[in-house]
Amino acid sequence: MSDKGDRSEGDVDVANFVQLFTTNERRLRAFLFTLLCDRDSVDEVMQNVSTVLWKKFHELDDPSGFLKWAYVIARFEVLAYRRKLARDRFVLDEDLIFTLAEEYASDKHSLDAEERIRYLSDCMSRLQE
Repeated sequence: MSDKGDRSEGDVDVANFVQLFTTNERRLRAFLFTLLCDRDSVDEVMQNVSTVLWKKFHELDDPSGFLKWAYVIARFEVLAYRRKLARDRFVLDEDLIFTLAEEYASDKHSLDAEERIRYLSDCMSRLQE
């Protein structure tokens, strides 16, 4: 009998996915917020990202690369969402989205997600003034 007891391989996949996803969900949400700047949009795209991550989880070879893999999927989901809202005058340029995504995923950012959200919210409120 294996160490897994009566758990099937599918159960292990679910447990692994849930553990990786919940560990990284806040970072992933903060990443989306830097690209979308709107809580409702982030929620919508996050739901899509979550679904795609689960559907493609079997393709992830190295669980230690989950977050970077999730960032790539999130970036493509943002682009798909952006195309859907192409008429909106506040949509970021596609090149800017790629630049922001690469910068964020490069580990060069030193602020934690909550600090980034606070700074971005402050900037957005200044733009509205």
